Amino acid sequence: MGKLGIARFLAAMLLLAGTGNVFAEGSLHCLFDAKECEDYADSSTIYQVPDSINTTLQVELDRDTSFVFYGSIEKFDVEAYLNPYQQGGPTEQLGHSKYGNTVFGDSTSEQDKERFAAWAMPHIDTINARLESAPKDLQTTFRAVAPDIDYALLKLTYNVKKVYDRSTKKWVAPADSQKAYTRQILVRRGAFVATDPIGLRANRSAIRANSQYDRIYTSNGNSTIVDEKKLDSLDAFASRRGTFVPQAFVVEVIKNMSPIYMSRIQQALVEGNKDVLRKTVTLLDSFSVKAEGSFVIGPVLNLSCQTRQFMNFYLGTYDDNLQGNLDCISTSLDNRSNDGLIYVMLRDSLKAMHQSGELEKNLASLPSGDRAFWRIVIASLSADQDKTNTLVKANVDSIKKIEQRDFVLKNYYKEATLSNFTAQVGLGAGLSLPLGDSRDYFPTDWTPYLWLSFTYRGFDIGYSIHSMVSNDLTDSTFANAMYIDFSVGLRTFRTKYFEHRIMAGPSVIFTDIRLKDPPDSKDAVLEEETLCRYNVSTSLDFYFSGIKVDDPDDKRAMNKGHGRLGLRLLVGYSGYATDLLKNADGGNFYATLSLVFQGYGSRLKKYGE
Repeated sequence: MGKLGIARFLAAMLLLAGTGNVFAEGSLHCLFDAKECEDYADSSTIYQVPDSINTTLQVELDRDTSFVFYGSIEKFDVEAYLNPYQQGGPTEQLGHSKYGNTVFGDSTSEQDKERFAAWAMPHIDTINARLESAPKDLQTTFRAVAPDIDYALLKLTYNVKKVYDRSTKKWVAPADSQKAYTRQILVRRGAFVATDPIGLRANRSAIRANSQYDRIYTSNGNSTIVDEKKLDSLDAFASRRGTFVPQAFVVEVIKNMSPIYMSRIQQALVEGNKDVLRKTVTLLDSFSVKAEGSFVIGPVLNLSCQTRQFMNFYLGTYDDNLQGNLDCISTSLDNRSNDGLIYVMLRDSLKAMHQSGELEKNLASLPSGDRAFWRIVIASLSADQDKTNTLVKANVDSIKKIEQRDFVLKNYYKEATLSNFTAQVGLGAGLSLPLGDSRDYFPTDWTPYLWLSFTYRGFDIGYSIHSMVSNDLTDSTFANAMYIDFSVGLRTFRTKYFEHRIMAGPSVIFTDIRLKDPPDSKDAVLEEETLCRYNVSTSLDFYFSGIKVDDPDDKRAMNKGHGRLGLRLLVGYSGYATDLLKNADGGNFYATLSLVFQGYGSRLKKYGE
């Protein structure tokens, strides 16, 4: 079978031959949880089954006399697939050949090919004949949806775990011959022309490919997901509505009114006509419910959750439970939403109403805690973060409901600041001044200085490298002393351009005596020694640029890395001692100036931090 035909049919089956928006809401947040996706698909499928045929599982078990079992689909094969009304192809040419443009699987038998043709071709001929005498508008509508019409012969292989024993009404283990059960099903999806009265209807199918979760299967369909533990106490579960999905059913084809209603809402917003808005939103909601159980041409448009909240603000109704979802409120626009223009129009209208004081008047009848909450939500439309933060500080303590308070602190106090973690690296030079007995060997001199440090919530950890050199130890030797100072510290203050730290820690000192101008580099080191002492220091950083933070309303930009250059003035003291040089103890005082690079990220500072 052709790969393109199989792919298209499988996609069609999974979309349940419907409106094209069956899984538009909720499907993205179950990508990594197959069980959640299955549960969502179950609820979506059952919701779209018309009430007239939405029987319970128990009714189906009582009237079905065929093989009923509990298990899962192990294999899903398409034996034959026909898309008779391909995009751009004239309908007159269809049905004139034995198999039309049917694509068969490699293992499909001649008997199954004949069976498929005997089922599909007469139906196509009947539709074409009815279409010739149908009204012009019906013909136009049919041709618009004709490319989505499919016929298929499916071969499903099941993994059977339990078999329903009708005599005892109990579930028993399957015989060896029943454990792998194969069933062929003829499936038709999409619109067709009906008579008496003439009009359009649509076939739909709820068959899924490769469902890994266990269900009860009958000859006419299957149950929703059922845990095996429920089989022994099935009566209560099977008697509830919404536990059975028929294999195939017919629904009404209705005109898609949602684009018309959305246009009316836009026009009412332009005119400021709130009465029309209330009426049209109600009509849109009613149509959306009807569309779920019907076949609708084109995607069904609706208002997103956040747009509905803005509509409530605009109409002066404040839903206390926020439709059961506080996260419904948002001041950021979801560009994928099909109501984006309405969202923007509402937001701009609310800004004007807020500035005029009209919205504040609407809040007057609410309790004080709710007034404080909605005052913050509405004021946040101004997109002035500083003003919003000021308003939060002034009103948040008046909010009595915990969920409202938590929502405000989480979503509306967005003061961007540096992240808790920064990294600094520096390279420079400074003056090294030995103290104590070490002055007898190491003169005051310039020394290179290299360091690296990390800061988290004001606490510092890092290390630095600097050295002392004695060129006049004897006529033939000189000495090196290299420090690796490890330190922990505290950032005492930070402003936009300045940071100050105090640090202390252990020092590892490497001392060696070398020959001057050694003839053989392998014999250059005469003696070497490693000792441990301590160090203390303080530093002041000055940065050439201020702290840069991202737009707190653009969540995609948050937590980006930033970098800035500056200078670090560091003053410190490191202890010193060695057994290689007599009386060479004491220490080393140093003052250095380094070019410093700081890397940091942005974060949103929460109220009270």
